[in-house]
Amino acid sequence: MALPRRNRLNLRFNRLTLNKEGVTHRTPLFTFIVSPNSTSYSRYAVILSRKFSPLAVNRNRIKRIITNTLRLNIDKLPSSQDTLIIPQKKILSLSPDKLSSELLQQLYKIKPKNEAKNSSKKNS
Repeated sequence: MALPRRNRLNLRFNRLTLNKEGVTHRTPLFTFIVSPNSTSYSRYAVILSRKFSPLAVNRNRIKRIITNTLRLNIDKLPSSQDTLIIPQKKILSLSPDKLSSELLQQLYKIKPKNEAKNSSKKNS
């Protein structure tokens, strides 16, 4: 199954905002671009280019695993942020369970720009 419609990030309309206001987080397996949004829920998008894998079967499999992981854990993930997920080629060698656990682990760590600023002010 796919993500609920309200949790899908439409890149046609939101890509410029994401690039302008978003913070990029790079890990060995993923690149995340995270931006705060004005809704009470989070929205997600996954981008895989042909460079990632020339076979559409592999790209679709990875997208399916990622969106299914998001769908099953949407209530536990941080809210009010837009997240663009760009997987790295290393993901192709991971099992679906390992991929899901790595994705969730990273999603819990990342924060949009305004949250990062607020948390650093609190610590000072």
